[in-house]
Amino acid sequence: MKLHVAEHLVGQLNALSRVATLENAPASKRIAKNLADALRYRVTRHDQVVRGATELAAVDALLSGVALRFGEQFGWEIRGRDLIESLFLPHGAITHLVENAVFHAFPNPEPPMRISVEAAPYIGGVRIVIADTGVGFSVTPQLVEPRADADYGTIASTAWRLLVHYRMPVMRVDSSTGSGTRVELNLPHDAAPEETA
Repeated sequence: MKLHVAEHLVGQLNALSRVATLENAPASKRIAKNLADALRYRVTRHDQVVRGATELAAVDALLSGVALRFGEQFGWEIRGRDLIESLFLPHGAITHLVENAVFHAFPNPEPPMRISVEAAPYIGGVRIVIADTGVGFSVTPQLVEPRADADYGTIASTAWRLLVHYRMPVMRVDSSTGSGTRVELNLPHDAAPEETA
């Protein structure tokens, strides 16, 4: 049922994008297209293993739409793309952490709002840091420790899927109320590639 609703919503957003094109409303067209792309990725790749480039395309779509909405009040950047693009990652390994920043860190936006994704070489792999200047939260085991029964898309669910994929803990979350959040992924190079979509 949820899949059918999401597919219908994506269709409506695509229609909105076409209308915006006909009415020469480029910003509306980009917002609709970015939202449709982000929603399609969120729903259709559930539980798959994907390339890092696929994850980054979804992050780009999401954050481009947010930037159009908030203008100069919101900034974002991705550094070290080349280190991420060839990785095999569980679906949402980066996207869900960015979504959490967008939807939970900025409930009452006060500029400047920033989200960054940065990758750098790390002993035996790649370190990816997702950081935001949002409201932060009190880090509790219920929210951040790997849990197979956690709702898909949450930090705990993402931590669980990373643990299963890499066969070791790879995520650390640092946050406190009022100070933003920093999520660090220390990903080894030797993780066995699985079937990708």
